[in-house]
Amino acid sequence: MRTISLLPSLLTLCNFACGFISAVLCIQSIYWQGHGNTDKSGEYLTYAGMIIFLGMIFDMMDGRVARMTNSQCQFGGELDSMADVCTFGMAPAIILATFWIRVMPDNAQWWSFALVAGVIYAACAALRLAMYNLTISEKAKDYFSGLPSPAAAGAVVSAALLFSQDNFISMWQSVFDSTLAHTFLVEKGYKITGIYIFSVYVMIVGLLMVSPFRFVHLANLWFGKGKKFTTLVFAIMIIMLMILVTKYVLFIGFNAFIVICLFINIRNRIRNKEADIQKDMEDMLSMDSEESDSVEAVEENIKEAQGATE
Repeated sequence: MRTISLLPSLLTLCNFACGFISAVLCIQSIYWQGHGNTDKSGEYLTYAGMIIFLGMIFDMMDGRVARMTNSQCQFGGELDSMADVCTFGMAPAIILATFWIRVMPDNAQWWSFALVAGVIYAACAALRLAMYNLTISEKAKDYFSGLPSPAAAGAVVSAALLFSQDNFISMWQSVFDSTLAHTFLVEKGYKITGIYIFSVYVMIVGLLMVSPFRFVHLANLWFGKGKKFTTLVFAIMIIMLMILVTKYVLFIGFNAFIVICLFINIRNRIRNKEADIQKDMEDMLSMDSEESDSVEAVEENIKEAQGATE
């Protein structure tokens, strides 16, 4: 036990606990649904999704604290992956299954479409984390091969929170009645059609985790070496504020990240060029890289001039 760094491991275990508590909240949601209290069922399901975002905060902090205390070790990496499988793999799949059971309680067998989609998502998360442990390198600090599991969980959970809002449900019902209701889906209804669409979305996100596409390492881009710890704390406060204020920002943010990275990958593949996802993302997010390049060029010219005079 003396070789195990205590504080980073505790933060990782807090991440694991968030995944476990999310699953328990889903069970409570199903319990209240069965007792006819749909309001309380929806409330527990919302808590189940929000606590996964709390797990993301612990996941961001444990690695940074380990680097600050110079206590990085193989044990911490393996523990982090197991916690990620629970919080970002199993818990979002259980949330999908809970949605299905709430909408279609009489069709919740293990072979049901949403439950199979949840299994595929959770399996892809486990495969993605296992592959990451085997292929991690210094170069991999700049990008991930495949969608990282926290981003995948964020996309799924933010969509679930968005779909559970009353104003979004009303908007979806009006869209369904004006378009899809005139097709063969009229017998299924807008709720059943919505859960099918959500299940397909979850499967696509899961498959992206084991895809060859590269996704930028945003944590290292914004909070890596040279960045102050206060920057990380400020970012965590912003994330918590976004979670409390609105779900639309979270859904747009996570899905915009996925779409931008896919666009860069596809564009570079069309050009027969290796995707420099880190540089391209920096160029799209800020002008710092261009400014730093110009500063470096000026410094090189000054050094050359000094050498010539000497």
